[in-house]
Amino acid sequence: MLCKCWVSPKSIKSTLKPLTAILIRNESLEILNISGCELSSAAGIALAQMFSSGCVKLEALDLDVSNNDFGPAGIALTIMS
Repeated sequence: MLCKCWVSPKSIKSTLKPLTAILIRNESLEILNISGCELSSAAGIALAQMFSSGCVKLEALDLDVSNNDFGPAGIALTIMS
């Protein structure tokens, strides 16, 4: 079963923690689009750490994090994705 998640720019600040919970608990998520959500460097670092920690167990994930303000953290997140 394909599970997709699109996050709107207006709701991302209040959904970062629930989004993390979705990623940890849902092994069938295949598409995650958080493009243009104005995520900060801190959010980018948090996402990169979450993916590199091994707590997210997904078989395949199409991740779109374009058009955010990650700064130097964006390099780490791009490498991870």
